[in-house]
Amino acid sequence: MKYTPGLERAYKAWYKEMLAALKERWHEGLSWTECEALCGEMTAMRAGIREERGIKPPRMFCRNCQAYHEMKNFDVSVRALLFSLKKVGAVDETKLASLDKAWQKEQKKRKREMAAHALASAPTGEAAHA
Repeated sequence: MKYTPGLERAYKAWYKEMLAALKERWHEGLSWTECEALCGEMTAMRAGIREERGIKPPRMFCRNCQAYHEMKNFDVSVRALLFSLKKVGAVDETKLASLDKAWQKEQKKRKREMAAHALASAPTGEAAHA
């Protein structure tokens, strides 16, 4: 598919209602799991706003089938949520950097845990070679 500058950014927009809800719901005691749930709520809110306002997703041209297709809906990520906190004035640049670093550390921890779980659940011994 052909990339059109600005389409992806426009489709990841944060609407005023989303920013207001984020500012209202955010507090420093939120766990990462709660932040992920808030991201899900923000994604649903954005979808509802688009549907209510009749906003159609951007279309991209596919060179394979020579047709235009609508782009998929993008979910609100934790990182996008963190940067939006700065936009609404809920955090300053220093706090944003701290939260972003903590989120990256959390992601690495989760990846290690998933890898360890995959190794632990992998078949061993003769059953693995059968």
